[in-house]
Amino acid sequence: MYITKNIEQTMLFSTVITLFLSSPVSAQDMMQHDHSMHTQHEQIVDMSQAESKQQKNTRSFSSDSQQIHQHLHGNEIYQATTLQNQWLWNGTDHGLLQSELKSWIGTDENKLFIQGHLNKTESVQSHYDIALLYSHYLAEFWDIQIGFKYQNNLDLKQDDGLLVMGLHGLAPYFFETDLSFAVSDQQSQLNLETSRDFLFTQKLISQPYLNVTLILNDKQKIARKTGLSELQSGIQTRYEINKTVMPFVDISYRYDKGYKTWIDQDHAQDGMYYGLGLSLKF
Repeated sequence: MYITKNIEQTMLFSTVITLFLSSPVSAQDMMQHDHSMHTQHEQIVDMSQAESKQQKNTRSFSSDSQQIHQHLHGNEIYQATTLQNQWLWNGTDHGLLQSELKSWIGTDENKLFIQGHLNKTESVQSHYDIALLYSHYLAEFWDIQIGFKYQNNLDLKQDDGLLVMGLHGLAPYFFETDLSFAVSDQQSQLNLETSRDFLFTQKLISQPYLNVTLILNDKQKIARKTGLSELQSGIQTRYEINKTVMPFVDISYRYDKGYKTWIDQDHAQDGMYYGLGLSLKF
């Protein structure tokens, strides 16, 4: 009886010791489990941060791509202005003053042009024209233009407003070209201006040019003769002191068919002209 009781106590004591010794092992397992959960949480946080950073980089790349696209497709605004004045002489007593203005502002795809010409012969009142044109990209090197031109001959005391449609760009072999058709209820005309630069040096540049005006119809009181009305062909050689100031000399042949009169005695005039001038670019 006594021995049996001792055996029971011994077994109970062993059970308690076993339970006591097993408790630290369970605690260690719990700590490892917590550590594993914490590690997984950190990995999830890192993945979330990496994804957020990637999304931010993607947005930045998209923004940069959009800016590049805008730059390549003409969303930056530019402007340029050229003012040219020259005095021409053909060996007679009457010289000729010519002024020309070309100015534009806009993007690669859309521009607004202002163009003007003034001609003043000695002892004769001037005649001038000014045009406002909207220009839109049509194809590589070419824009289509539409606008309005006002012309006034103070000597003849008559003026006219014309609708203008045309092309502006680079023809083959880099000839800068303006081709336009102008029409009103009084007159219709076709105009061509083309020129090209040839460099002798970086500062000395020669520019052959051709300007042609065809009168298709004229119902004004003092009307120009139809057909080839005016032609100017020559070579202008300039020296670029800098990109703003450019003096030049000009040698050209000029033809003017003249006006219709009731006795038809207004004959065509032509001849060689020699000139000096100054071109300003801004």
